[in-house]
Amino acid sequence: GDGDGRSVGEGSGGGGDGGGGRGTAEEEEEKEGDFDPAAAARRLARYWECRRSIFGDAACYGAGALPEPMLVDFQKYHARTRRILEDPRAYDMVRRDAEEMIQAIHKKKIESLNEDIEKMADIFDEDLKPEENDDEAASEALLKEAALILAKETSDELKLQFLLVEDMIEKNAARRLLRYWENGLRLFGPGLRQKNRVTLEDIKDCTELIRCQQVRLMPEEDEFGRSILVWRQIVSPNDEDSEPGRLSAEKMSHLGINEYHYAKVAWYFCHAAMERESCRRNGFVLVVDARVGDVNGMKRQAHRRAMMDVGNCVPLVWRAVHVLARPDLWWWQRQVFWGFASIASISLRRRIVIHTGSMDQSLCRLGGDFGIRAERLPSDLGGTLEADYFSSWLEERRIRGL
Repeated sequence: GDGDGRSVGEGSGGGGDGGGGRGTAEEEEEKEGDFDPAAAARRLARYWECRRSIFGDAACYGAGALPEPMLVDFQKYHARTRRILEDPRAYDMVRRDAEEMIQAIHKKKIESLNEDIEKMADIFDEDLKPEENDDEAASEALLKEAALILAKETSDELKLQFLLVEDMIEKNAARRLLRYWENGLRLFGPGLRQKNRVTLEDIKDCTELIRCQQVRLMPEEDEFGRSILVWRQIVSPNDEDSEPGRLSAEKMSHLGINEYHYAKVAWYFCHAAMERESCRRNGFVLVVDARVGDVNGMKRQAHRRAMMDVGNCVPLVWRAVHVLARPDLWWWQRQVFWGFASIASISLRRRIVIHTGSMDQSLCRLGGDFGIRAERLPSDLGGTLEADYFSSWLEERRIRGL
């Protein structure tokens, strides 16, 4: 026969027509089904033999013939493997393979993270010891040293959460973990090392901020499984104490409320959200109620920066910030909003949305475009959540010692 016929004859090991002979190797492999390792190995060998015969050795063994995987390729593979584990429709065998691979990746990544922490500790020992008679530098050095110890002692589960937030990049996760413990020790002192948890008892000096509902964690996630934190402006716009749930600047000064109290409240509610597995996996969104302006808002830039520092060190992903503002914004109010945006990271700035329509328009857009429906928001934001849910939630946590 022609050339194709000879190939078939030679490849099949003898004569015979298509109906009575053994058939080609390709036909045999097709009969073996998918995911057959022997068939895949034979096919792979034929592929490289054919490639070398057509393009020469350089196409098989030369530089660049097999491109090296990049970080983004690894991140995509890791995300795809995690999705298999979370997919109830996946075959048991596929899920077992994915679980083994994920465990191997996580173990190796945690080992690399530990190595980076050790390198940071070595650098500290060599270069960052304070000079004599510098009390402030000595105090900061002691704090950093304690933070490094806590970073080393952090559980593998929490280390993995830092890795996931930082896209499995060990160096970034190590830096974030160190900032986390530095902030925690600065806010709550060395007792944090023993307790390893912050409770309502530890933020008793923030009672007024909690009473005014400065930060609230919504009981349900949004349509995308992200936890919802609501922040409201509690400083009275007229600098008076007559409005319920708000404080005048004078009273805040009298109570000694400063940026550390703002940061403590942010720390507590971020960790309350982190108790949810869905929040650790999907992150959270922040809804800012800025309809009531603060004439001295620019003076409280340090307060907002302290809250942002906490948000940027806890092992959670900020998915978006939605600012609810009045339609008739004055120029100074716009400056306050963009002042808030200026202290956010570049990646977070791209996810800040300012809503300046009516409340109905804002709620419609939040629900329709961003999955934050009215039934998941408090009544003071036009939602349908009962007003007393927050006090009940706090009391339950107080009883449980949380």
